[in-house]
Amino acid sequence: MMALLVAMATDLDEGSPAGRLYGESLSNALAVYLLSRYAVRRRVPKMFKGELPRYLLNRVLEYVRSNLAENLGSRSLPR
Repeated sequence: MMALLVAMATDLDEGSPAGRLYGESLSNALAVYLLSRYAVRRRVPKMFKGELPRYLLNRVLEYVRSNLAENLGSRSLPR
């Protein structure tokens, strides 16, 4: 956990040279660590087997193509 916090602090101190997605990835990793370590109820992650249905893949690709000029972080995708 300390390595994640150091990486986050360094990224912020340096003005996030790797971009927003790197910071989001670090925060997701920290959240997963904290939940797995301190959550009251333990959950076993479900393993995804298979592939994304074609219609969903096309939807994602169309969104990315339409928004190439934007900063596409993981939280900017439509729900």
